[in-house]
Amino acid sequence: PTANVLIGVNTNDSLLFIYEATGDMKFTKFEADLLLSYVFGVDNAVKIKLQYGKVPEDAPVQMYLSNLLNDYLFLCPRRFYARNLAARGTTLVYQYLFDHVPSMSNWIWNASATPVCDNFVCHADDLPFVFNSTQFIAGAPVFTADELKLVSFMQNVYGQAVRTQGTQVPTSVPWSPAYNTQAGTQDAAWHFTGTGGEPIADHHGALCDFWDGIGYNRN
Repeated sequence: PTANVLIGVNTNDSLLFIYEATGDMKFTKFEADLLLSYVFGVDNAVKIKLQYGKVPEDAPVQMYLSNLLNDYLFLCPRRFYARNLAARGTTLVYQYLFDHVPSMSNWIWNASATPVCDNFVCHADDLPFVFNSTQFIAGAPVFTADELKLVSFMQNVYGQAVRTQGTQVPTSVPWSPAYNTQAGTQDAAWHFTGTGGEPIADHHGALCDFWDGIGYNRN
């Protein structure tokens, strides 16, 4: 039987990679404009700035780049892949967005010399919640009571989503799979936050339509 798929992203997935690549490098507005034109082409760079605003004069350019690259490299490819996989009709595809800053974020990211992630939901921040893994690390901080509820909720949902095979929707998963014709949903996803979260529909949908039009192959 075909296994179901659970695919998701974190709110600030790209931030870690932007700062690992650039460090504290000070980009000028001209350099950032040049970078966008080089990667996406001059015409597309103009369109990108219409969607995300002009490159800031004073604020850190890394944050500006992170916002648009998070959509382009993570969030929108997730939707693109989920749509294409679900269109085959042989599997259920569940999408999610992890949006909780761990209470132990300072300990996690200072240990890896990436303190910029202290107050953001960076790449892999969801994994300790999926596996409840910090309990096995000597000296690691412990989850708060609310975070333990989120851990329990996520582990249950993950297990139920992938356990059920074929196209029968498991009733214990609190949101509908992407493109489920019976439920009438298209880009349904779950917003993991707080002690559980809530369903969301087509998060950043218009921006993902924009990126789908540009395409994800930058060879």
